[in-house]
Amino acid sequence: MMKYALTTIWMITAAVLGNPAIAQVDGPRVVVSVQPIHALVSGIMARVAIPDLLVRRGVSPYDFRLRASQRRMLAEADLVIWVGGGLDDFMIEAIAELPPTVRVIKIIDLDLPVKLPPRTTGLWRKDTPAAGRIDPHVWLDIENARAIAVAVARALARYDRLNKIRYGRNREIMGSRLGGLHRQLRLALDRFGDLPFVVQHDAFQYLERRYGLESIGAVMTGTSAEAVPPADHIEELVEEAEAVAAGCVMAQSEFDPAIADAFAATAGLDVIPMDPLFADATGLDAYFSMMRALPKAVAACAR
Repeated sequence: MMKYALTTIWMITAAVLGNPAIAQVDGPRVVVSVQPIHALVSGIMARVAIPDLLVRRGVSPYDFRLRASQRRMLAEADLVIWVGGGLDDFMIEAIAELPPTVRVIKIIDLDLPVKLPPRTTGLWRKDTPAAGRIDPHVWLDIENARAIAVAVARALARYDRLNKIRYGRNREIMGSRLGGLHRQLRLALDRFGDLPFVVQHDAFQYLERRYGLESIGAVMTGTSAEAVPPADHIEELVEEAEAVAAGCVMAQSEFDPAIADAFAATAGLDVIPMDPLFADATGLDAYFSMMRALPKAVAACAR
């Protein structure tokens, strides 16, 4: 009964927040760097305020540059939330320039259940993880998402005591929904554990580790949106894809599609969109809708 009550409350909340005439906007001013974290923060702030997002749809955070208006937005914020780990380095200088009154949460510095080092070579069977660094795509592990939601709720409750109960309630609702999402993903992805595939850029190892998926390597060895991969790397990755009968190449919207297309044509693979940055997601349900889309991409790869 509690499960259905929480779901109903969330649906009502989503409808309310989605209506600008009803949504409250006089809460704390919160600015978030990238969409997946913004989606989680939006859930915690439901019926209090709508956080601002810096990196919009289809833009790579790796090559992003802040506008003057966005720097002013950051300076006027009550709370700024960014990821770190090389994902949103455009924030480093801006964070250093913030007034001391602005609170900052750096996601990879939180006490998260799972932190993985980045894979560095582009071909995982040869890889040596980068010691002392953290892969920034932490939100793709459900337990990390839960921990992020808890940390944000606590930070907001300390600052905005008027809405402390609301943040706590939203945290409970999100926790319940994340538990249900984990069960759905586990059921949807369980049958694809022996499906090798290639990714355009290494962003999915948290999802892979949580649900037993098997990417074999990444086409791109750098993070610049238009970086051309070295020819010897492409040759080696094509050979590996052929050897293991890889299913497809997972392409990401923030990078040049020609890179994935060229590799796929050489390797004789299909290109399947799979988005770790949730470029097409909006609103309160964004995190959940985009996480549910990931198994659909994996299933398309298996066809």
